[in-house]
Amino acid sequence: MPPSLAEQIGVEQLAPGRFVSTALPIRVGNSLPIAYGGCAAAVAVHAACLTLPAGSSLSLYSVVGHFLGPASIDRKLYCAVTETRNTRTFATRRVQVSQRLDGGEERVCMELVADFHADEPSSLEYSAPPSVAYPKPLDCLTLGDRVRQLRDQGLAAQAQTDVFTETFAPLGRLFETRYCPNGVSAQNLAGVLKAQPTTQDALPITSKTSAEWQRAAADADPSSSKPPLSNRNEHLAALAFLMD
Repeated sequence: MPPSLAEQIGVEQLAPGRFVSTALPIRVGNSLPIAYGGCAAAVAVHAACLTLPAGSSLSLYSVVGHFLGPASIDRKLYCAVTETRNTRTFATRRVQVSQRLDGGEERVCMELVADFHADEPSSLEYSAPPSVAYPKPLDCLTLGDRVRQLRDQGLAAQAQTDVFTETFAPLGRLFETRYCPNGVSAQNLAGVLKAQPTTQDALPITSKTSAEWQRAAADADPSSSKPPLSNRNEHLAALAFLMD
């Protein structure tokens, strides 16, 4: 059985500051045996979070990562976490993600820095509103329904939708995705339908927008009452997974 979302972004501690992914990385949107980048980002964030003291009031607020090379889908990811800073207000973690080659040496795939800050009252709150008004989730089709709609309307060939469905199937198993219909990605199927006109074709490239709603997919077992993600660390790792 394919791993659940919690298993896909999960890590197991091997030693202080050393972790290994609980599942093999997966391929998404690529025909080559190259892992989806979110797999490395997710386990790095998860490992960094697990190095905080139990009951810590620190919250993750900044993540900066750089991919140093592609990861393979046939071996697990190892995380080495360096505790760069530990104060009452801040914590900084540097995470090196690697894979073990057949000869035993490790090949680095990613370097990531995660910063944590103490929960405290904010003196200033600012959040830029979206530049476009997008429909609510239930007013948007699921990704599978949108694919079928484009095919039924004759806007996408069977071969095109088959390729899209196959390459993005792993994400569909882990997340429920709903593309907002007034976004570019919903109209051209994330670029698969390159010749498909969109309502934003007249806009400069820097003004074109897309939006989608995402949430963790429910457990495949309908009798299960366990939520897909059970704690804040898993939620943060799942967000990092999606942000690739």
